[in-house]
Amino acid sequence: MRSFIMSKISRQLTLALLLSLALVSGLYIALQPILSGAICRYYETNPSITQEKTKKILSSLQNYVQVNNVSPSDTEKLSQWVKKYPLTILHVYRHEAMLYDSTLFTSSGLHTHTTARSLFAHESVYYIVFSDGTAFVSITIFPEYGMIQMMNIGLLLICGLIFLGIMLLCIRKELLHFTRLEQDVLSIAGGSLHTSIRVQGQDELASLSECIEEMRRSLVAKLRQEEARQQESYEWVTALSHDFRTPLTMLTGYLEIIRRQSQAPTQQAYADKACRKATQLKEMSDLLFACFSPNALQNDARICLPTAYLEELLGEWISLLTKEGYTVRLHDMAPSCVLAHQDALRRVMDNVFSNLSKYADPLKPIDISAYTENNRYTLTAQSTSHARVNVQSAGLGLNICKNLMANMRGNFITDQRGDQFFYCIEWEIADPLAETASA
Repeated sequence: MRSFIMSKISRQLTLALLLSLALVSGLYIALQPILSGAICRYYETNPSITQEKTKKILSSLQNYVQVNNVSPSDTEKLSQWVKKYPLTILHVYRHEAMLYDSTLFTSSGLHTHTTARSLFAHESVYYIVFSDGTAFVSITIFPEYGMIQMMNIGLLLICGLIFLGIMLLCIRKELLHFTRLEQDVLSIAGGSLHTSIRVQGQDELASLSECIEEMRRSLVAKLRQEEARQQESYEWVTALSHDFRTPLTMLTGYLEIIRRQSQAPTQQAYADKACRKATQLKEMSDLLFACFSPNALQNDARICLPTAYLEELLGEWISLLTKEGYTVRLHDMAPSCVLAHQDALRRVMDNVFSNLSKYADPLKPIDISAYTENNRYTLTAQSTSHARVNVQSAGLGLNICKNLMANMRGNFITDQRGDQFFYCIEWEIADPLAETASA
């Protein structure tokens, strides 16, 4: 309760409520007597209206008396008729004595009027034939009171609508602030971090807007710092990769010369191994560069690679694995055409099958299969790890493969359950004719 009282919004709404209530109350108090006086003056200046209504009521009374066989002493029947005309006063006289007065709740008070007296000057007397003879009646109507009552109801409705209108305007102001704040927050949530939060007023909504705006600025600053850090990392990795490539290229050339000029079988074997290791280091440098650079493959557009190209890559590695003593079971290759970067695809395949050659158990078969589903081409490789090898030691290469596949809008999934591990690679499928036409 205290927090509600101390709230700026609650104070503003309470003040608006009191002011609007005071305004409409003053408006009603000021207009009611003016309008009531105008209605009364209108009927005073137009007596024919009252006379016409009096004649209609008198005719109604005469019909009621004749139909129901009413006498002046039948106060209950006369009271029932008077109830139909609540703004009518009825007096019944005979021999200058009052026999009925509609202003009395009971007829016991008539003893004060039974004495003979003269009629009041303002009373209009009309003769009515009752069941026991003729009597004259005095009918007084107040048509202006009914009009005043209707005027009061209408004035109250108008004041109520004005009160509601003022309150709705005050609430609408806060709701508009809420709506603008919601739109700005949704815009930021949609990724438009440069959308500023509009701050209006000095209430709790304004404080909330300022807090969200500070959060937005802080988030933008952190994102800029992260972008700067990523750019710095990219530049560092680019320089490092370049520094690696130059000596590795020279080293590969020197080793190639030694391998060709060497005559001893032992030296030639070591030269071959050294050349392969140098080539492997260069490939790892390229993979590291591609991993830290999301834009590294932008110049290498995705092209439609047929299944034959995948089978060629698989054939090379299957032949190598077979020579190393592994048993490879190749299941049906679904004919398809995938969208991929050719160099990146070779890097991913080389990384996967090099891991198989390192960690798979030569005594257990390696199952390779491919299938097409939901416009995706999926290649899986499953095997059993060697008991003395920890498959998770190759985490960096797997992360590089994930980034390369993400750049190609594909997926790279790995899993290990006990000694069983498998790789899953997914690409998008495209129509070769459409790709050729678009190229």
